[in-house]
Amino acid sequence: MDTVIIDDDRMSINHLELYCQKIPSLNFIQSFIDPKMALLFLEKKPVDLLLLDVEMPDISGIELLSKLPIRPEVIFTTSKTDYAFDAFQFGAVDYLQKPFNFLRFEKAIDKVLQRRDTTATLTKEKDKNSLYIKEKGKLVRLDVNDILYFENVRDYVCVKTNQQTYTIISTLKDIVKKLPESVFLKVHRSYIININKIVDIDNTSLVISNKVIPISRVNRPILMNKIQSL
Repeated sequence: MDTVIIDDDRMSINHLELYCQKIPSLNFIQSFIDPKMALLFLEKKPVDLLLLDVEMPDISGIELLSKLPIRPEVIFTTSKTDYAFDAFQFGAVDYLQKPFNFLRFEKAIDKVLQRRDTTATLTKEKDKNSLYIKEKGKLVRLDVNDILYFENVRDYVCVKTNQQTYTIISTLKDIVKKLPESVFLKVHRSYIININKIVDIDNTSLVISNKVIPISRVNRPILMNKIQSL
């Protein structure tokens, strides 16, 4: 898991960096002592896990989390217990009170891994009429028939439904593996579509709900074969 540390105490950062290096499942990316700089970084590069202090100058950990367009898994690290309720309201996996040892940290990481395993299990239910996506730290259930298409937008994927648009951290490559093949098809490097929502098709594009979606030359024959078999 790509991991970022945000803490205004350099000694705490040093300890967390050392702990991260001991756990193979963590890919430590960067640490920040300035929460403003961290926020600018995370707005451009989403990560899987935040190790986040609560009381920091200018922006608290709670405030920083509320400003993120995409919320990763979060473990709060703080010397006080006053913010535990707020932390779990934001879907925090764990709340570590300083000082904590490596065994306590490892237990918190295990909780993150267990949650991710549960999410993966839910999203792999291909033959169901619904699937789950993770947005802002919560699992959201979507009816397969409501999904129009998935669109890759920079480091995110937008899930467009009849009602609204969700933004998640993922790749189209990973998403397409979890979708029912009879309904969804990747027609372009930036789009996965719901075949049943197509309004019309021409040589290089198709239309779904007034959205013109390009079709790659490689995927067009696959699409036409699927349509003909309906």
